[in-house]
Amino acid sequence: MLIVWRGFVTYLDNNLRQGKSVNIRKFGAFTFDIETELPKISSRQISATVDLATVRAERAHIHHSK
Repeated sequence: MLIVWRGFVTYLDNNLRQGKSVNIRKFGAFTFDIETELPKISSRQISATVDLATVRAERAHIHHSK
């Protein structure tokens, strides 16, 4: 039984390190964590000098894989 668990853990480790998730029916889903920042609240001042794309780029959510 220990050989089965060791093989299972190795399989999970290899897939998770590649950024893939593993779903085993009737057992569970294993995924990797995403590190993210909290959404930034808009403090947009109406201005003719700043376009909407620039404002959105400043507020964009940035995600990083751990």
